[in-house]
Amino acid sequence: QRPVILPGHFEIEMKTPDASALVIIDGQDMIEITENDTVNIKLAGSGAHLIHRKEFNYFDVLKEKLGWGN
Repeated sequence: QRPVILPGHFEIEMKTPDASALVIIDGQDMIEITENDTVNIKLAGSGAHLIHRKEFNYFDVLKEKLGWGN
């Protein structure tokens, strides 16, 4: 499975055709949904301030996670 990058204005709606399914968020949080549930994904209305080490390079992390240049 490969990550997908979409423009910020995109909204994604997901439903499962099965009786139940698992939604895993960032490989950590797991939520069970049923055939009547809908999952909507969109850009948050507010941002988050993150603290990183001085050596941190966002683009190096992105390159590694997306498998670019490998």
